[in-house]
Amino acid sequence: MKQQIGWLMQLLVLGALPGLIMYDYTFGFKKLEMPAALLICSAIFMLGTNLRGK
Repeated sequence: MKQQIGWLMQLLVLGALPGLIMYDYTFGFKKLEMPAALLICSAIFMLGTNLRGK
């Protein structure tokens, strides 16, 4: 069950990143919003990796 949740978390992040980049190109983020969003995505991806490894 943990492996499936981790897989879904990784899939969510990998699916959201292109949308996040397109949103940034289209509308633009403020100075700290894009790095903060990337850090959050990275943290979720690492958590998913840890769940899949257990």
